[in-house]
Amino acid sequence: MVFEQPEKKVPKKQILIVDDELFNLQAMMIVLKASAAELNLPPTLIDSIVDQEHSGKGAVWQVEGNQKNYKLIITDLSMPMM
Repeated sequence: MVFEQPEKKVPKKQILIVDDELFNLQAMMIVLKASAAELNLPPTLIDSIVDQEHSGKGAVWQVEGNQKNYKLIITDLSMPMM
């Protein structure tokens, strides 16, 4: 009898983080990975479900142009060129 391995589903991006400062994007990823670890989730899960953008225009494109349906968008309050 041969058992087939179920296909691994690649999780779709569900969270978008937007900040014009690279340091802040990296800090938020660290916070999210630490939160995942506290919930006994693999930190690599965060990499697979989080998109990052460093500009407001890029974020608008991700949401409207790319038609992604994020569950959560975390953004800087003031974005240059917006």
